[in-house]
Amino acid sequence: MKRKELKEQGRHSTLSNVAYMLGLMLRVAPGFVISEIAVNLLSQLPPRLIPVLGMKYIVDTVESGGELTGIIYAVAAIIAIMVFQELSMSVFVNIVARRQMIRLTIGTQQLLFGKAVELDMAAFDDPAFYSEFILAMEASGDNIRMTLFDVRV
Repeated sequence: MKRKELKEQGRHSTLSNVAYMLGLMLRVAPGFVISEIAVNLLSQLPPRLIPVLGMKYIVDTVESGGELTGIIYAVAAIIAIMVFQELSMSVFVNIVARRQMIRLTIGTQQLLFGKAVELDMAAFDDPAFYSEFILAMEASGDNIRMTLFDVRV
């Protein structure tokens, strides 16, 4: 469908929906987005850089007739980087990201409660509305978080 047809029907494109959700996440819990980016960098960069740079250094040292201690130091540095990565990932995932997820969920629910306050009281008399509102409240944190994972994948 064309953009004009989507707007006429009151629907938005996927890209505009994702952009809106990312903006909402940045407004409600910017630390969550930052922590997710940090976790991605910590999980992706070292495993990709260590084999390339580490092996290049080891091969260059062997080819140039360097000392064995240089290779041992390089391997020790690689191990230290891998340990740092695992510890950092553990801290980010288990402490920082969880706290930020709670902030994101609470902030999203506060936005939904704010919108509910603006509604006419007759809407709350409808059991279907109340059920949908409660389901939206319960799923809001997970849904907004999955937006970030969908963008990443």
